[in-house]
Amino acid sequence: MSAPPTSVLISGAGVAGLTLAYWLHQRGFAVTVVEKAAALRRGGYMIDFWGAGFDVAEKMGLLDELLAHHIDMAELTFVNEADERVGGFNVPRLRMAVSFRHYNILRSALAAVLYRRVKDNVEILFDTSIENLNGSDAGVTATLSDGKSLGFDFCIGADGLHSHVRNLCFGEDSDVEHFLGYYTASFTYRGSQSEVDGIRMFTVPGKQAAIYPVGKNTRAAFFLFESEELNVETCGGPEALLRREFGDLGWRCPELLENMDSANDYYFDAVSQIRMPKWSQGRIGLVGDACQSVSLVGGQGAALAMAGAYILAQELARDDGASGGGQAESLVRYESALRPEIERKQRMAEGFAKSFVPKTPLSLWTRNKLSNAVMLPGVSKWFIKRYMADNLKLDFGNA
Repeated sequence: MSAPPTSVLISGAGVAGLTLAYWLHQRGFAVTVVEKAAALRRGGYMIDFWGAGFDVAEKMGLLDELLAHHIDMAELTFVNEADERVGGFNVPRLRMAVSFRHYNILRSALAAVLYRRVKDNVEILFDTSIENLNGSDAGVTATLSDGKSLGFDFCIGADGLHSHVRNLCFGEDSDVEHFLGYYTASFTYRGSQSEVDGIRMFTVPGKQAAIYPVGKNTRAAFFLFESEELNVETCGGPEALLRREFGDLGWRCPELLENMDSANDYYFDAVSQIRMPKWSQGRIGLVGDACQSVSLVGGQGAALAMAGAYILAQELARDDGASGGGQAESLVRYESALRPEIERKQRMAEGFAKSFVPKTPLSLWTRNKLSNAVMLPGVSKWFIKRYMADNLKLDFGNA
């Protein structure tokens, strides 16, 4: 009689968790995904999807479906209070420079595509969370929110920036969450798409608001502002804080804030990175933003999450059938393969934030002027190499 397949419990039905579930299933693992939300999240913010994660999506056969969700953008335009152009660059030319291996897509749309790919092959339990975890050399016992206590060979936290698995096994957020000095918010609302054919971004020192189309008659609003670390609730909550920061800023901010109350996909959070001394303890590990968040201002979080999930699945499969500490070494190898690139991206993100949301009128003027040169031949080559290249080599030989 053959041995039962290696079993893995994944916390989080987001980009990292669903990608990991797909590749583990491909390699013969028995996978269970738990998700505390009652259903997949909708709306949210747009991401730039490229790099190693794009390669993983291509290997999964997802590019045509993802292209159907691509949001065409004519230009990223920096504007003044009168909505006049003061800088920016042509987005299609940027995409052409990377052979169109770049999509603008809602993060929720990417997760939905991944979900459709795995839902018939993997057990996914919504409205369910992990209440307790106990690990040993032999495996992991998880107590779920429905009261069941189940055993698995591995448990992987793919549950985001505020990972519950990380808090259960590695300590509270304050120990590993590195605040970058910004808060962000986004939501979608109904509005004529014809008025906005790209990203229009209004910036004053330390604050930025943007609007862009995300579908037929639907727009997204995006806010980012510099701040010391706050107790958001003592400020009256996220909505009150956003009104305080942007209510008298001008441009189209009053219009955006007026639509905030009717939004059903409102998102607000601190802009943070996760920096941990190690990503695993025995047979319990982390993937995606739970351990490798480069932050929203750094971009590429979803793509790096997919790349990390692929590498983790590859390493787990390499040791499949081993026992004890030998099998748990796969989590250590996965971290060793990915961590140097994540740390490089995190360092870049800290520097990029200063130019993305300039702090002084002079740095704002400089950013606007330099943005006009991004698509010049020599500059675009430097920009792509500096900000869009990944130092990750993914082995698809056995995929």
